[in-house]
Amino acid sequence: MTMQTELKTYPNLFRFAKEIDDEWSARGSINWQEAEDLVQMVINMDETDRNGVSTVLEEASEDDWDSEEVGRWPALVADYLAETSAGINKDAVDDYWKINDVRLSGGKEWIANVASEAVADSLMGLYQ
Repeated sequence: MTMQTELKTYPNLFRFAKEIDDEWSARGSINWQEAEDLVQMVINMDETDRNGVSTVLEEASEDDWDSEEVGRWPALVADYLAETSAGINKDAVDDYWKINDVRLSGGKEWIANVASEAVADSLMGLYQ
């Protein structure tokens, strides 16, 4: 069995962004501490993974936060994490290998099932 690199994902950030987006929408207002927590979690991401959420960091660096801008941050972060690939992985499942595109959110998008690890490795090479 070949070793595969552990893919960096952010499921806690994804869950938090979805949760506060729902809460803020239901309440009709922003919890400013949660906004600060969200920004800190984005800052804690690997720098190379933050490209799609640079808007959040740019707006957060301003002295006065605009509530309309801040109100968009959770959805922006959650959408970016759900849509952005962290890479391809393979999982052994019974008598076959399952190939997935792993998202930064931690979610997986199925690509293929194959009969052997060698075929899985070849297929992964095509995607990377």
